[in-house]
Amino acid sequence: MIYFIFTAKFKTPSGDSPPRATRAQHELKLQAVVYKYNEEAEDDQLPIVIWHGINDNFANLDKFIKKLQVLTKRRVYPIKLTNSFIFDSFLSNFVPLFQTSMACMWLKENEDKFLKGYDAIGLSQGGLFFRTLSQTCIDVPKINNLLTIGAPHRGIAKVPHCKICDIIIDIFNISDNVYETDIICQIISVFSYWHNVKFEDLYRRKTFSGFMNHFGPNVNFKRLIMVQFLNDSVVEPRQSECFEYYELKNGYENTIQPFVQSDIYVKDTIGLKNLYDSNNMICIKVRGDHLQIDPLSISEIIKKYF
Repeated sequence: MIYFIFTAKFKTPSGDSPPRATRAQHELKLQAVVYKYNEEAEDDQLPIVIWHGINDNFANLDKFIKKLQVLTKRRVYPIKLTNSFIFDSFLSNFVPLFQTSMACMWLKENEDKFLKGYDAIGLSQGGLFFRTLSQTCIDVPKINNLLTIGAPHRGIAKVPHCKICDIIIDIFNISDNVYETDIICQIISVFSYWHNVKFEDLYRRKTFSGFMNHFGPNVNFKRLIMVQFLNDSVVEPRQSECFEYYELKNGYENTIQPFVQSDIYVKDTIGLKNLYDSNNMICIKVRGDHLQIDPLSISEIIKKYF
């Protein structure tokens, strides 16, 4: 995996300068842009499809899409599971497998727009679902490059912004109950990627993300670019956004296991080993909290890697 620290000409929330990379330095020089929406896009380039995160909807992406289309000169489409943005927000919290199936149907219904394939951008949960869609959705236009932004690829260990929730979960051993109750993992999106390493076997067998990471079909795209937020307060551990996670040592889960030591790489469970070894699995680390990245920065990533 190639690691980069993202450096750009805009202030981070903390006001600090981005850190120096340990393995490589990737600087993006960004200039001021006046966004003017233009319906025309270059037809010789692959279109881009975006999938929003949990508690969000396709309508909230409108301004973002218009800016991104101008910057990249590509056609940009949101995944639309329903024509109602209210129901779309509601649905994002439930039935992850059903959401993935509906996205697959949407691609089939609109395949005339993606005859040569498409590049994909997944925001938070949308990045995780896009990756599993590449594993399960067949006979549809294929993903060429997948850019995930703050996606919990290896799951989450904490309830975002709720310390008392984590205490209750530990005291009452709720993780075990969640895993043993199939309907909870299948219906509630956040529990489909709830990852307690003390119950690793149950996580792999019972949850949507655990199963797809270890027993699912191989991923089906040429390159995976992952954005990790160094100050993320939603996805814990933040390293999950670049396919790394806690490992259990002496009963404690406070050590991050490098990707190359994980079963996903060592046993090549879903075909990521070849992407990693060929430098097509890229981790970009940025300053900021969850999803604090602007369209201009994303467009620079697209121009470099897509």
